[in-house]
Amino acid sequence: MKKFTRLSSVVFQFALKLFCLLILLFISEAYSQTFIVKGNVSTAGTIPVQYASITFIDEIDTIKKYSALTDTLGNYKIDIITSVRSLDNLPNQFELAQNYPNPFSSSTSISYKLNEQSNISVRIYNILGQRVKEFKVGIQAAGVRGIVWDGTNEIGRKVPPGVYLYQLMTGNKSEIKKMLFGVGNINTILFGFKDTYSSSRKLPSNASLSVEGVNYKVRIEETENTQPRILADEFECAMTQKDTVINYTVEGGKIVFSSTDSLGRDHLYVVNPDGTELTQLTSGAYGQGMPRWSPDGKQIVFVSDSLRTSLGNAMFIMNSDGSNIRAVKEFHDNPTYTFYQPGDWPNWSPDGKKIVFAWCAHCGWGLMTWDIYLVDLITGEMNQLTYGDPLSQGDSTKGYPICSNSFPVWSPDGEKIYFRSTRDGSGEPNADIYSMNIDGSNVERITITQDISKRLLCFSPDGKRIVFARGPSDVNNSLFTSNADGSNSSKLVDPSSGYIIYSPQWLPSGKRIMFVSGGISLGGIYIVNFDGTDLRTLELGNISVGNPNWKRK
Repeated sequence: MKKFTRLSSVVFQFALKLFCLLILLFISEAYSQTFIVKGNVSTAGTIPVQYASITFIDEIDTIKKYSALTDTLGNYKIDIITSVRSLDNLPNQFELAQNYPNPFSSSTSISYKLNEQSNISVRIYNILGQRVKEFKVGIQAAGVRGIVWDGTNEIGRKVPPGVYLYQLMTGNKSEIKKMLFGVGNINTILFGFKDTYSSSRKLPSNASLSVEGVNYKVRIEETENTQPRILADEFECAMTQKDTVINYTVEGGKIVFSSTDSLGRDHLYVVNPDGTELTQLTSGAYGQGMPRWSPDGKQIVFVSDSLRTSLGNAMFIMNSDGSNIRAVKEFHDNPTYTFYQPGDWPNWSPDGKKIVFAWCAHCGWGLMTWDIYLVDLITGEMNQLTYGDPLSQGDSTKGYPICSNSFPVWSPDGEKIYFRSTRDGSGEPNADIYSMNIDGSNVERITITQDISKRLLCFSPDGKRIVFARGPSDVNNSLFTSNADGSNSSKLVDPSSGYIIYSPQWLPSGKRIMFVSGGISLGGIYIVNFDGTDLRTLELGNISVGNPNWKRK
């Protein structure tokens, strides 16, 4: 009985101390309020991004940062803290205020008053007195100042929930207070009373509310557990002091590309947008290249010299993991021999049911002219769309000049095919961009720039702009964009002398463009904003890159 009485007394004293601590945490006047920003982070393919870091950074005072992680549905929620400034001209004393909100789970504001210019630092300690973080603020003028702590330690990791101490120091002056992190509304759970210092509480009569830094820079980055992997991104954000919902779209997916091994053979690889998880898909004694994702991201079409004939490389399709390789089209005219349809630069239709490609049907005879073909993957039917080859049956009847037609791509709506052609008499390597209906009719010239070479254009996701490489030759060319009709052309990037720019592609969000630049044998992947700013490199080590393609889903 005595043991039970002593135990009850210990429990009561602990509860009483905890109650007193919580009362001390909540009764202090707070010089700040919060409003909630929430939303969703997803890829352009509408896939939610799990466990990504999203940080709002005050552009006026970059010390103020508010961070959160997205959940399994890509949702986030952040408390943005505003400050309440006294109408008094200057504080009359050195004073550390109680943090707000308190308790907190994402970020908290620690404000303080300075009655003179001071060299400020703020330290955070755990309940054992171990320092977990220090803010070396530096020289600050007299006034009401503050910092924001997001619950992380010096290396950016979240600290465990519990009671923490924060200390304000300047010269020989120091003040310290307590705060509660990561516990939620423990006062309501344990004692049944409601926190009276919520964001809707009445302000003191001598205070005015001001949002310090209405403009925020929003940074979205990966963590170790982020899925799918994404390209780090930044956004500009202007907010009011009201609760706000803001959704963000980032670049996700995977990149497939070809790379040349030490024996000169090309093989296919995939890699995340951040350069991680580099995986080889194909191998062997033969080469593979020109890979393109299917619209649903489940298949890859490519060309290979494994069954090459005098008619060219054969085209194949495989699953996204490199399995189940099969021909785009087979012919069985001879019972003892199977012929696989040759072709280069294959591209899927937006609905994934057709593939357009270029084929030099008589290159083996020395006639180096290419034409555009279309194959239906459902019926197996194949149609020739252009007739630049002098041996093509339609050449004399349709009146097409002898020319080369290559690098076909679909418009995003699937109504048009754009391609590169020398049909207006300029001859190789000079060419212009043309469009046609998917049956080969209604050919229109898009660019009119004689003596200019253009390579492998790509549409923006909304179909309004195209990107292409252009220059006096295949070497020393530049990256250009224009409207889909060829108007309003502008240069984005110039390569280093002697380098090539090729394989440009608009990324799924429409904000950036990927391209390859490098020498003949070694190229690297580059990414640039659609306006030519923020040029960055995808680090893959000493590995060559050819014809990359970004999965949209």
